[in-house]
Amino acid sequence: MMRVMDDDALSPELDHVGIAVNSLQDGRENYQKLGFKLTRLSYHCGPTSTGGEIQRWGSGNHCAMFEHGYLEVIGVTDPALFSNVRELLKLHQGAHIVALRVDDAHSAHRALLRENPRQSAPRVLQREVGYGQNGNQVRLAEFRNIYIDRGEYPEAQWLIIEHVTPQTLWQPHLMSHPNGALALDEVYIVSGTPERTAGRLAELCGQEAKFARNGFEIGLARGRAFIAARPVFESWGLLTPTSSAPHVVGFGVAVSSLAVTKKLLANNGVSFTESGGILQVLPPLTLGPIVRFLES
Repeated sequence: MMRVMDDDALSPELDHVGIAVNSLQDGRENYQKLGFKLTRLSYHCGPTSTGGEIQRWGSGNHCAMFEHGYLEVIGVTDPALFSNVRELLKLHQGAHIVALRVDDAHSAHRALLRENPRQSAPRVLQREVGYGQNGNQVRLAEFRNIYIDRGEYPEAQWLIIEHVTPQTLWQPHLMSHPNGALALDEVYIVSGTPERTAGRLAELCGQEAKFARNGFEIGLARGRAFIAARPVFESWGLLTPTSSAPHVVGFGVAVSSLAVTKKLLANNGVSFTESGGILQVLPPLTLGPIVRFLES
């Protein structure tokens, strides 16, 4: 996981990607069709401002838990309550949230303050989740989240996250997926100025950006971020939104066997392409992002 080193440099691990969807039912059905085992609906609770009281939010999620990292399908559950998902959906439906995991959010916050004295403090978030083989028990999952200013990092809603109760989320029976998914491996970001965007993100992560695959890679403690210009992703077959602002266009999932994944997709009637040992599925089924399957 993301650790604060002795010199307080950050060494990130890719934790999860959040896909904001207009309909949680569609999100659940579509990602199950892609072969992910999703958790039952869980509702978010937290403060609406730093230091505020924890209260019920108007958003919820279904998650696909992997051995390393996870996917979050997130949507609005009650428009009358507070939710930051509404603002994401005003931009477009798709992948918006990228979370980096830490052992200690407070130590990470102290490190971030040296670069940005205005960086907000960690917020405690909670949600009740189904627990046990049949999900008939309920346990409280708790997190400490640091929200990175999207004005400074517009490509995503970046989070620094500490999992206070990881055993509540990473239950063994939830990590066996029909498509063989093992880990969230990559996140893909389009930018009109990829070198500049990669430089900013490398600073945030305390890593180096290296030229690779006609773009820039930032290697994390586990996982990678790949930043490139629009033509690179169009060569993959994805027609990105017309906005020139940098944004997340997709993610890569490591699987145990591409043959197993390929058979699953074909059996479920999912259209996909195969090139260079990578399977990929494009919108509209994915509700926005490109989803790539890479053999572990």
